[in-house]
Amino acid sequence: KAAVGDLLLVLQDRDGNASYALAMAYKSTPRSKIGISFKSSGDQLRIGTVRDDGIFCDSILNGEDTVLSINGVPCQHLTPLEAVTITQRIPESVVVMVKLSSSNCLVISHRSGDTEHHNEAHA
Repeated sequence: KAAVGDLLLVLQDRDGNASYALAMAYKSTPRSKIGISFKSSGDQLRIGTVRDDGIFCDSILNGEDTVLSINGVPCQHLTPLEAVTITQRIPESVVVMVKLSSSNCLVISHRSGDTEHHNEAHA
């Protein structure tokens, strides 16, 4: 595994269910793979899978999430190949903004000393 994914921001609806997520992870080397496959669904780019050996394996990202941006680049009309090319060109940190596929996801966050811990639960 190249690095561990860090959850930066989750926007929740009124019931506390996560709707959008911004996740960031660091590559250990510029050639590290992020471990996400992409697929097209109409004019939307979606996450296909999140591999256990990738840098986002411990993040909130899941298959079927709609990818809104990668490092600030809008992804609405990108092909999966174009998305992979963007991630390969990023040398250090990768930031992915998604619309979560599951509205049954509740994120619980707590702080312990200087460390913030995130847990997620999926129904």
